[in-house]
Formats: sequence, structure tokens, C-alpha cells
Amino acid sequence: MIKQLIIGGVIAVALLFLLACASSAMYVVDERDYGLQTRFGEVRAIRYEPGLYVKAPLIDSVQRIDKRTLRADIPPRQVPDRDKERLIIDTVIRYRITDPLEFRKTLRNEETARQRLEQIMYSAIRDTVALHDRTEVIGARPMTDQQGQPVFDEEGLPVYESLLETRDAIGQDIQDRVANAVSGQGYGIEIIAANIKRAEFLPQVEQSIIDRLRAERQRITADGEEEYRKRTAAIQAEAAILLAEADRDARRIRGEGDAEAIKIVTEALLEDPDFYVFLRTLESYENSIAEGAVLILDSAGPESWLSLLAGPSYGQIGKAIRQRTGPGGRPDQDGRGRKDGAAQPKQK
Repeated sequence: MIKQLIIGGVIAVALLFLLACASSAMYVVDERDYGLQTRFGEVRAIRYEPGLYVKAPLIDSVQRIDKRTLRADIPPRQVPDRDKERLIIDTVIRYRITDPLEFRKTLRNEETARQRLEQIMYSAIRDTVALHDRTEVIGARPMTDQQGQPVFDEEGLPVYESLLETRDAIGQDIQDRVANAVSGQGYGIEIIAANIKRAEFLPQVEQSIIDRLRAERQRITADGEEEYRKRTAAIQAEAAILLAEADRDARRIRGEGDAEAIKIVTEALLEDPDFYVFLRTLESYENSIAEGAVLILDSAGPESWLSLLAGPSYGQIGKAIRQRTGPGGRPDQDGRGRKDGAAQPKQK
């Protein structure tokens, strides 16, 4: 009985061992990977296509290498431009493994590949950026007018024009340099893109630029306020002059009108004083006697102010004027009438 149990246990262990060997003898290659079958560190087979493959159990191993497009972020570096001014350049590389065997021999893994690409990328950036100034690397420059003066917007900030074509040309130059360096090393990889993610000034330089822009904006604001005050003062002075001239002309015109009115009234008075007195008396009635008023007529005689209401003709009312001026005469200084052309009494 004990012997049968021992035999059964051995058979079970053997079956488990055979099952383990069978499972380790097969492996699956995903469509996203290459499969490198190695034996004691030596590559025995390369699987390019996805599928189920067989290997020697326990002695063969499989290394999977990603065949997708990989990304290597290069840490930002300080790079001098053509004018020896330093810029912070942040870049990224996208590459694809095309020869897994060469990749395994030269780079081994993705981390080593990233470190090697970082060195190549830094060398390419340094050589390329040294040929351009910072405006071309950043991709913008201040816009100027026909006189070469900077252009500012409504808020007083400088206007920049895009230099994307130059920026793209710099990026293409960097990519070509990196691709040539990688292909010459036989790394088994293909460079898809090598781009500048970010290019900016150093923190201290950026702060100085901000301070300069702020000072320039304050200067423009101060110039604008001064120009506003000058124009306001000029407009106010011009308005005061115009108002003074208008008031002068108005006074002159009013004086001329009053003189003309007096002349007309005087001529009318001298032409027919009885009719003038009649009209003026009627006007005084209209202005003085309200509607529904009760009047008491004075019996003082025809020269009373209410004599027209009593019924006499207006010729009686102008009698006083004719007595003081005489027919066709004008009133003199002492109230006595004189003929036109009569000599003035001499003063002693």
C-alpha cells in the first residue's frame, strides 16, 4: 500500500514537471512587440510577427522589445544662441525600433536608449541654436513700422510677429542632425521626430524683460497722459477764444440791432407820432389790463391814459408830443421843439 502511494506521488510529480516544461516551451508574441528567443544570452530566433511560438524549456528565454513609437523626453538644458545669450531648451524625441537585434546589442533597453539619445539631442541643439538668435529660436520677434520703431497695441504692449517658418526650419535641422547621428551609430532605431517643446529665457533674463516691458508701458502711459493734458489745454483755450469771439460778435450784433431798432422807432415816431402813440397805448392796454378787469375812467380829460377807452380819437393823444416837437421836428435837450436844420443854441 505504501509502495503504491510512493509510485503515485512520483507519477504526479512527473506529470507536473512535464506540464511545467510544456507550458514553458510555448510563448506568445504580441502584435506590439518583437520577440527575441535567446539561449544562454545568445539570440537564437527573432519573432517579428505576432503568434504562438515554441522554445526549449528551461534553457531558452524570450526578451520582448516594443515595436511601437516610443517617446524620450529630454531634460531642459541651457543652450547659448548666436549672440551668446542663453536659452532654456526643452525637447522631445519620438523613435521606433526597426532592428531589435542591433538594438539589443548596442542599447539593451529603453532607458539606455533614452540616455544615448539625450546626448545626441543636446549636441544637435547646441550646434543648431548657435546659428540663430533668440527671436528665431523662440519663434517671434517685435513688430516694427516703416521707420523701424516698435509697434504697440492699445494696452501699450509690444506687438510680436510670428516666425513659425524659422522655428520649423530650426526643428527640422535638429531632427536631421539627430537622425544622421543615430543612423551612423547602428542603434537599430528610426527617428520619427525631434522637436523643441519649449524655448524660453532664463528666469533672471525673463524678469529683466518683464521689468523693461513694464517700464516701457509706464513711459507710454505717461506720454499719453501728457499728450492728453496738452491737447485738453489747447482745446480749452481754443474754446475760450471761440466763446469770447462769439460773445463779442453777439454784443456787436445786438448793439447794431438795437441801434437799428431805435432808428426805425425814431423815424416812425417822427413820421406819424399820433399813430405811434396810438399803437403804444394799445400795447399798454394789452399788457396792463387783464381779462374781466373792471375799469374806472378818469375824467381828467383827453390826455388821460384811458382816454382811448373813453372814445376820443388817437390824434388827441399825440397832442402832447406835437406840442413838444412841433410838426416834423425833433425833441431837443431842453424839451423844446426845433425845426430840422435849426441852429443849436450856443453855450456861454
